[in-house]
Amino acid sequence: MLSFGGEQSQMFSAAKAVSKPPVVEQKSVQKQILDLAVTIVSLEQLWLEEPDIQQQIGPEKWQRFMEAIYDHLLELHNESVQIK
Repeated sequence: MLSFGGEQSQMFSAAKAVSKPPVVEQKSVQKQILDLAVTIVSLEQLWLEEPDIQQQIGPEKWQRFMEAIYDHLLELHNESVQIK
């Protein structure tokens, strides 16, 4: 019979615990839209109030980044319309 010592048994138990997939709570589309809208407002405010950010990133990169976020917001909106 195979027997594990105390330390080996703890390591085996820890490995089993790590291998379990985490439980992911899914947000409703409406909650995702709200969260993203709040994030957008925060990012826009950050851009306007922090000149260091403007110097580090540059307006063109920032614009592309924000367009991608707005595109995602539009996708979520379209998804919520299809669900209704």
